[in-house]
Amino acid sequence: MVLCLKGVTAFAFDQKFSSAKRLYLERLFTNVTEETLLSDEIGKLNISGVVCGMEGPLTFNIYSSNIANWRDTTRINHLSERLNFFSKADLIADKATLLKVLAMENIWSGDLLTAQQRLSEAAFLYQEAGNLHQVSVVARQLSYINYILGDVNAAIKNSDMALEALKELRDYKTQVKMLLWQSDLFIHDGRFRQAENQLLKKVLVQSYRSKNKLNEWTCYYQLGKLYLNERKYVQSKWFFVQALSLIEHTRHRAEHIRSLLMLAKVKIKVNDYSLALINLKQAEKLSRSYPAFHIDVAREMNFLFTKLNNKLMAREFGRNFEKEKQKYLLSPPKNRV
Repeated sequence: MVLCLKGVTAFAFDQKFSSAKRLYLERLFTNVTEETLLSDEIGKLNISGVVCGMEGPLTFNIYSSNIANWRDTTRINHLSERLNFFSKADLIADKATLLKVLAMENIWSGDLLTAQQRLSEAAFLYQEAGNLHQVSVVARQLSYINYILGDVNAAIKNSDMALEALKELRDYKTQVKMLLWQSDLFIHDGRFRQAENQLLKKVLVQSYRSKNKLNEWTCYYQLGKLYLNERKYVQSKWFFVQALSLIEHTRHRAEHIRSLLMLAKVKIKVNDYSLALINLKQAEKLSRSYPAFHIDVAREMNFLFTKLNNKLMAREFGRNFEKEKQKYLLSPPKNRV
């Protein structure tokens, strides 16, 4: 990811994205439930992952060079004429690509609504041109942007468009990633049976067959979240234990911490406070090098000590949580997972 952003500093990226980020975070902190891991949701603000990760380093650098060039010439003042020319000349793919580049500029400047409109038009044009690869890329970008803007239904529709294109392309690797993203959207939207069927019957089987441990872990993790939201604590605990067992002896430290935190959530729900504390202390120790998880450690510790009626410790972690929360609301998140 750092290589993709060569020439465009992450700090500048976050600064320009801060207005949309703030709205997302305010909505998150207002509506968050006990079942949610805040770092999971905050981590989705990595907009550079959408722009760069779905395009590839070379394509991204070409686009960013074009934008830089437009800023230094008068061509940026003639975009309407350029778009009109492409339309009249029936150069559909060229117009779609220009719209896509402009959408990236909008993302950099924090104007996600305009980016959404331009990407929607680009997706339509790519469909007309029969360019399934670009349809899949733009649809995935739209799904992500719509989620950040708070429109989960649109995000799910975009993910359907992407999956349809990926199926035609037989791009099974990207298809699995998209199915995981869509399953997460289903859980967020309360469509638990759709998420369950997709994870158990499609993604988990494919992940196991391909021996992709990270995808397999994500399936267990999402199923644990799903059953936690349904208050099916036995099932939830089982899947989080599977997730932890699969990942704890690997180098995937962030996934290890997530598994511990979510397992602790379930144990707090079933009043297994002593074991929950063990998991939280493990997560606290591991997260010393991962500041993104500090907010969740403080939040879960506060929940736990409140249940134990330990007012002193509950207040201490409650203050820690508020400090971490304000860091996100007052400045861009620097440490991502």
